[in-house]
Amino acid sequence: MAEQLVRYPFHITRPFYFDRESAPGLATLYLQSASGGYYRGERLPVRIRACEGAELSVTTQASTIVHHARGTPTVAETLIEAEAGSVVFHAPDPLILLPGAELSTSVRVRRASDATVLVSEAFMIHDPEGADRPFGRLENEIRIETPDGSPEPIDRLEFVGSDLSIVSRLDGVLASAGVMIAGPQAADADPVEMEASIGAIEGARVAACRLPFGTGLSVRIAASSGVALSAVLDAVFAAAFRLVYDGEPGRRRK
Repeated sequence: MAEQLVRYPFHITRPFYFDRESAPGLATLYLQSASGGYYRGERLPVRIRACEGAELSVTTQASTIVHHARGTPTVAETLIEAEAGSVVFHAPDPLILLPGAELSTSVRVRRASDATVLVSEAFMIHDPEGADRPFGRLENEIRIETPDGSPEPIDRLEFVGSDLSIVSRLDGVLASAGVMIAGPQAADADPVEMEASIGAIEGARVAACRLPFGTGLSVRIAASSGVALSAVLDAVFAAAFRLVYDGEPGRRRK
């Protein structure tokens, strides 16, 4: 790791190397939170730069709770710069939207044409009192750009918690995620083969499709529980890892 600058509430672990057989140069970092979640009014910027030829996997130590906003949303913004020949897996654990949570989150990727990037954003809803109280509002964007800022795929969603039962056509959905895989290995990948590589997981539905401009693949996930969602996210990560490295990933302990 060339340099790091970390402020509260974040902490970054030392690099771990879990994939020595199939990807010996892939460093894994855990982005940890010391605050107990996301709170009202916080602005949480993260910038990740993978220099030429670097290989990096970034995840979190656990799911992160998003607390009641009380009228002042939380803003979380991630910028990923993937230089020539680099590989970046950005796969944090799901964000848990508590009743009244209001969250605006975005992941913006600037990617060299021969760089490979996986980005995922995952969400769960939970009411600790079991009263089915809705979260407040969720805005999310995943955007992949060329180094000069020209947009490639853009995925956006925005809705309020009270409308969840209206916008969702799937009964019992408590968790969802979107994953984009962009890069040379993903550009010609078959969505049907990707779905088969992920496999069937009880309590979850998975669909893959091609991204525009021949960029790669998109995977959407709907799940009935956090357990099912986490299992699918692990399976998607493993499928993308095999696509890039032609081998199995090591276990990332949480």
